[in-house]
Amino acid sequence: MTFEPGATVEEVLKAVDGRPGMKEGLKTPGHGSPYFVVLRDGERHGPAYRDGAFHVVIGAGLALPEGALVVRRVWSASGQIDGTNEQPERLGISVAVEPGAPRPYSAAIREAAATFVEALCRRVAIHPECVLAMGEIAYANEHPADEAERDLAKAARERAPVPAPDGHVVIRSGGREIKVEVELRSEMADARSKDGIQIGMMFRTRFDGENRGMLFEYAHPDYRHFWMRNCRIPIDVAYINRGRVEEVFTMEPGFGLPNRSLRYYDGSTVADTVLEMPAGWFEKNGVKPGDEVVTHIPGRPKPS
Repeated sequence: MTFEPGATVEEVLKAVDGRPGMKEGLKTPGHGSPYFVVLRDGERHGPAYRDGAFHVVIGAGLALPEGALVVRRVWSASGQIDGTNEQPERLGISVAVEPGAPRPYSAAIREAAATFVEALCRRVAIHPECVLAMGEIAYANEHPADEAERDLAKAARERAPVPAPDGHVVIRSGGREIKVEVELRSEMADARSKDGIQIGMMFRTRFDGENRGMLFEYAHPDYRHFWMRNCRIPIDVAYINRGRVEEVFTMEPGFGLPNRSLRYYDGSTVADTVLEMPAGWFEKNGVKPGDEVVTHIPGRPKPS
């Protein structure tokens, strides 16, 4: 489908949600939900159209009017956003500028990208810092992002609100109760949350607050082995089992490093839950092994 320059968020949503054969719209249940919006140039990063992805193509004045949008959704079992890596396409959406757009990109092109991202965020939770230029992804740095692509990503990123927390945990330590708001990544939740276990804090440059973290839940206790692939910031991690902190680590950034050089932070005992917080948070707040952790997620029965 094609949207003329200046299409509104409401027009994009109405067409994508209501088109025959696209009844799932932007939510795409069963395929995993988007965690990334990756913006790229059709000349620098492959064809503007690819058969195995949900793409938005921004018109550059050649085949399309400048600032127009073309939205395609064709799913395949495995597609690759840049020909070398499957993950961002499987867990994300690609926005491509049609070849021929002059640089820097015009206001019409920047507005088209931002409009689509704003529409997407009405349907799924996309963190602003997961709106990226292709060259900002570590495994695409054979084509590093130039200023025009970074500006395009910035314009789109500014239209993505920070998602509300999914719930909170209360840590009972030394006679104190510490409340931490969390984003949930759970094997027992919906496709968005399940897929997010693989993604975690990749690419982000900050947590959304001093007492805001990310909670990973697993169906069964097991030994956990977290690493820091594509992570830009140091992160504190607590391995938790049956509501008790077992171990705490501070993990170092791994962004841009080859997988073979990354450290695994291996748990020495089983864990059914993992909590990630800003680096130094556990020490600052006196949280240690043996402390109790109680999880509160809306819609679940409250702990007794």
